[in-house]
Amino acid sequence: MCKKEDKIYSSLTDYAKLFDSLYAQLCISAYNKHINDLEVCKELVQEVFIEAYESGTSFDSENLASTFLYKKVDEKCKVYLKANNIEVKEVIVKDLNPNNVVSNVLKSMKNKQLAKEIEFSIGDYSTKKNDIKN
Repeated sequence: MCKKEDKIYSSLTDYAKLFDSLYAQLCISAYNKHINDLEVCKELVQEVFIEAYESGTSFDSENLASTFLYKKVDEKCKVYLKANNIEVKEVIVKDLNPNNVVSNVLKSMKNKQLAKEIEFSIGDYSTKKNDIKN
């Protein structure tokens, strides 16, 4: 991170692009790791983006932005859980049903066309994967 005027990923337009590309993934991460309420996850992720932008945080690359935002969402979730006296859950990945999580996130996306394209891509991948197995 650095001075806003020296770096990319610092303007409102840059943050909007980051939001569009990372929002769903960050919500899924928060849901999988910490909180079983997708609406709360969405609010916390939105707060992280707003706080980062308002504080003037900027990045050299999308990878640095992604790393920073994942860390901040993780921290925000832990603060939320502590403030609400909720025990931090231990996630056992094999017990998660990723189809439900992805489906919920896709339904909540503002860009419905993108959600449809992602859903189609996932379905297309699953079909091809099954064809390869057989």
